[in-house]
Amino acid sequence: MAIGWRKDYIRYKTHFFNILDEYKQKEDLKMFTEILLSLATISLFGVFALKPTFVTIAQLSKDIKTKEETISKMDVKINNLQRAQVILTEEATKISNLKIAISDSPEPDILIRQIEGITAKNSVSVLGISIDALNLKGNKEVNNSTSSEKINQLPNQAMGVDFSISAGGNYSSLLSFVQDFENLIIPIKFDSLGFNISKSQDGNALTVAFSGKKPYLGGEIK
Repeated sequence: MAIGWRKDYIRYKTHFFNILDEYKQKEDLKMFTEILLSLATISLFGVFALKPTFVTIAQLSKDIKTKEETISKMDVKINNLQRAQVILTEEATKISNLKIAISDSPEPDILIRQIEGITAKNSVSVLGISIDALNLKGNKEVNNSTSSEKINQLPNQAMGVDFSISAGGNYSSLLSFVQDFENLIIPIKFDSLGFNISKSQDGNALTVAFSGKKPYLGGEIK
């Protein structure tokens, strides 16, 4: 067994050295082998050296894609805001009128100014204006025995400024006055309306009297 092993060893050793001698004698084979080994070495080290760069490039590509999506969403939001600003500018007058129409507080002075305007327009004489008790500052509750009953007459528990007006003039002027009152920018809920003819030294006098409510949202009045 030992002799057979030695014979094989000597034979393979001789064969190996023969190949090595042939390799040393052939310069082209030697150069080609060295080039292959060099390329293999460079490739091996290149993979380990470039791997972090490849990982970084992949992460940057992912970040760029995410930021592009974010920019796209931001562009959509900016466009929506610009459109909203245009609409707000176009509807500014309507929004202002809406705030006047349905105010947060009673603001009886606005009602009075509206009455003055349509009175002058229709050439009628206001004989009397009365406004029920209300708070112009502080909590919305009013010490009024009929307060709850009046509030319940408006939808959604809205508050209301109760008022009554009487005016005198000819029939067409008074009729136009009432119609203009119905068409005020301030919504009015009429409770009663009536015309009355009375005799005087100057002849018959025609008057109109009506009462109603000017609604407002309520809440604490600052």
